[in-house]
Amino acid sequence: MAIGKLVEDIILKSMPDNCTFTVTELIEDKKEDWYSLFSYPRKTPHNVVPKTEGSGLIATSILSTTSVTDSGPGVPATLKFEFTCKTDSGEAKKTGYIKSSATNWPYFGRPDYSILIFGFDRETPQEVSRSVPTLVSPDPFYMAFGKKDDQVVIVASTEDSLGTQVVSKVLDGIITAHEKALSWVFGKI
Repeated sequence: MAIGKLVEDIILKSMPDNCTFTVTELIEDKKEDWYSLFSYPRKTPHNVVPKTEGSGLIATSILSTTSVTDSGPGVPATLKFEFTCKTDSGEAKKTGYIKSSATNWPYFGRPDYSILIFGFDRETPQEVSRSVPTLVSPDPFYMAFGKKDDQVVIVASTEDSLGTQVVSKVLDGIITAHEKALSWVFGKI
């Protein structure tokens, strides 16, 4: 991997039955000596199945400089999604976004932290971050969705242990932010 490049996978770990997750738009950027893009998916719309049923890969983001000596703020890569669930009264949809970003890049090397910012449209966004290892790709960010009554939640984590039990505890208000290395956002569906 190039010194001036940060490649990260975003994995869907779980979501409720009778729901679909669709990547609807990719927003890539290029500004001066910086660019962002998605190596996967390349086309939209694109449905994603959870890791338990397939790869679970929502996207692979690439944040990069055009030179190893560029420094300062880079540009993020953003994807928009639609989360749809079948309900007794028909179908309910919620739209949102996932943004792959990073702290400032040093004069030589990669940023200290990568940041995943996510949320539902018109809701307060949340974020999770992780330190960026030297010369290798960071482990993936993991995401899961949950639904209870008219509430839907997105949970993101830097840990692979994110699953339906964790999401259920978030929905029930049992887990608080300081107890787990995760973050979440609620919305009405």
